[in-house]
Amino acid sequence: MQQESTENWIDHMINKAFENYNGREIVIWGRYGVSDSIKDGLREKYGIDTAFYVDSDISKINGRTVLSPEYLFGKSDKYFIIIPIAFYQSVKDAITGGGYSSGLDYYYFCDCVLRQELEYYEDLHGNKIVGNYQGLKFVFSGFHSVIEIEENVQFQKTVFYIHNDAKIVIRKGAQFQETVLCVHNDAKIRIGENARFSGNEIYMYHSSKAIFGNETYINKNNINIAGMAKLNIKNECNIGNVSISIGKHGRMLLEENVVVCSNDDRKTWWIIGDNANFYVGERGRFGGQAGECFVWDNAILKIGAEFSINGNYRITADLGTSILIGDDCMFSYDISMRSNDGHSIFDVVSKDNINSTDDVNRSRSIVIGNHVWIGERAYILYNTQIGDGSIIGAMSLVKSRIPNNCIMAGIPAKVIKRNIAWSREYGVNDIIKCGQKYIHYTKES
Repeated sequence: MQQESTENWIDHMINKAFENYNGREIVIWGRYGVSDSIKDGLREKYGIDTAFYVDSDISKINGRTVLSPEYLFGKSDKYFIIIPIAFYQSVKDAITGGGYSSGLDYYYFCDCVLRQELEYYEDLHGNKIVGNYQGLKFVFSGFHSVIEIEENVQFQKTVFYIHNDAKIVIRKGAQFQETVLCVHNDAKIRIGENARFSGNEIYMYHSSKAIFGNETYINKNNINIAGMAKLNIKNECNIGNVSISIGKHGRMLLEENVVVCSNDDRKTWWIIGDNANFYVGERGRFGGQAGECFVWDNAILKIGAEFSINGNYRITADLGTSILIGDDCMFSYDISMRSNDGHSIFDVVSKDNINSTDDVNRSRSIVIGNHVWIGERAYILYNTQIGDGSIIGAMSLVKSRIPNNCIMAGIPAKVIKRNIAWSREYGVNDIIKCGQKYIHYTKES
């Protein structure tokens, strides 16, 4: 059978209504965001006002703009109905029992099944599911999208909303529980083997891409991926109770074995702006109380391997700036980092912006070397450079160049001891526990 050409499904329903309403009043079944878009589109494109909505949810019925579906029964000569909701046999039975004929008196977008079997689904809009989808509730609100499901995938209380030309690939052994996944036009998502998703809401917008590696555990997260953005979470990561937002053309990459979790009721917030980049090396650990990472437009936050940080952190890479953190760094609680001022400052004589132009932003950064230990409640400001193997004392304020293998503390921070090395292990007697490659004399700048 010839497939319909790809188009916006809202425009498609608007056109179907215009072709078939024959001067009758138009009613929309279901009162939600898409219904409003259909109503607005009918007015803008064809000058047709929608009469009202109907909804079986009694909390939405107000007797004026939203009525009970029973109001329509026996009135097919007066009303043409658009039904943009997921397919429910009960809705179809009700509307046909009320004297309405498909196509002639109503258009139900999701009532379009061509073939439906245990491991295969296909509809008249060119959408397909290949593999066992039992337990999955799905809504194809568009055309030519595909879900490929390998063996032993399990679904429980999970819903997929899929728009035009999207593709979802789910590898064997993956599990989904109480998860909502909304995949917009031309978005692509790949779920690795034995990945587990529980209690998540994931929204992918046009042409975005997401990869979740093998053995990943994605638990109680809100994830929004804007148009042309990319999210890549590699194998054996554990991401829990995090709100992740990636702007247009933004990039976020978590290497293998990264753990992000918070032990209180607050969510951790990671916001990546337009054209921004956020990278975390393998075996990174973000723990304790909820924290925040803000990587604003055109900024970079790059964190090396073996990184660890305790809770209540706030890391901000401001517009066009960068924060670069090396390997094997250990950050304590309540750490704050900021790569610019966050507000604009002007010279009142010249009237010039002196702190947040594009040129200034590009010149401002924080660079932290390898194997750096930052103590509790330290505040790291822009134009800070910390050499390998150094320690920043608790409650220090840092905005300077710091040599390697030294201890710096105070407000503002000053070097208080040189020629040191440190180990994550407490009470050890062998300096080699610090790591041979980090045992050096302090080099004076």
